[in-house]
Amino acid sequence: MRIGLHGGNSCGIKHIYGLSYYPDMTIAARKPRKRTSFGQKPSNGSNDMMQGNPYGKEDFFCDKAPRETYRKRFDRFVKFIKNHRSHGIIEVTLNSIGKAWVPILAEYGFKAVSSGKNSNTGSTITIYHLVY
Repeated sequence: MRIGLHGGNSCGIKHIYGLSYYPDMTIAARKPRKRTSFGQKPSNGSNDMMQGNPYGKEDFFCDKAPRETYRKRFDRFVKFIKNHRSHGIIEVTLNSIGKAWVPILAEYGFKAVSSGKNSNTGSTITIYHLVY
């Protein structure tokens, strides 16, 4: 599971992806990573996320994480994003197999904002946003 930056890195949307189809399945521990400018909390809420992370090649999440379930890691990611960016949008995209996440996303306040066909697979995807 990773946190990527949306689009051209200028809109401030953080995209959580790589969720397992089974939220209670275990995910491996993560070592801490060196923080770059996009992992630092800006003093004024500026868009310094654009620096040091061209086209989402680096993961926004830099902290250490233990072996835990995908659900717990998701919670850790949401808290991390809110801690490092005081406002914005978090995005999650699910396909029809990811239905187990729908009630979990609702608990956090995510809302379905769009649905359509995935041009890569032909399956239906739904995009969820949490505006905070």
